[in-house]
Amino acid sequence: MRKIETVFIKATIFSMFFALLMAISPNLARGDIIEGKSTSTNLYQMVVHFSKLYGLNPYVVLAVIGQESGGNPYAIRVNGKHGKSYIPDDYKEAVRIAYRYGDNIDLGYMQVNYKWWGKRLGLSKWELLIPKVNIQAGCYILYLMLKKYGNYTEAVAHYHSSNYYRGMRYARSVAYIYKQLTE
Repeated sequence: MRKIETVFIKATIFSMFFALLMAISPNLARGDIIEGKSTSTNLYQMVVHFSKLYGLNPYVVLAVIGQESGGNPYAIRVNGKHGKSYIPDDYKEAVRIAYRYGDNIDLGYMQVNYKWWGKRLGLSKWELLIPKVNIQAGCYILYLMLKKYGNYTEAVAHYHSSNYYRGMRYARSVAYIYKQLTE
């Protein structure tokens, strides 16, 4: 059985949609790995595309990306007591690093946590390091938070953390970046 069929069977509604989308347009996700650093044009186009898909403000998404990864498509954060951040040079190095550590890691542009979200969305570590997949997953998570909380401040806060104070501190940082992008 092909991997996409396995993901489709085990997936949530989102991953079913995602698998269908990939089957219809193979260069949307797995088939379009962007080697090296993505250009700002590619990043912007991906953000606009997925922001429209989920009804999000693209500048909020760009601000989250700025806060989470500084715009590095392969940024990795290993969480835990001895957490450490990595900025790999390319996709292959990022995959090697991601598989060297446990499941509690944040990956890619939007620092999607594999343990919490990757597994729920039926995505592997290597898939979350594909820029388009990462941005789509991050936008979907932000969409869920916006739907649940009804405003961007709380949605962004809960995108980052279930701890209210930690989340609100993060939301203020994202709001600052948002302000810089929109002025």
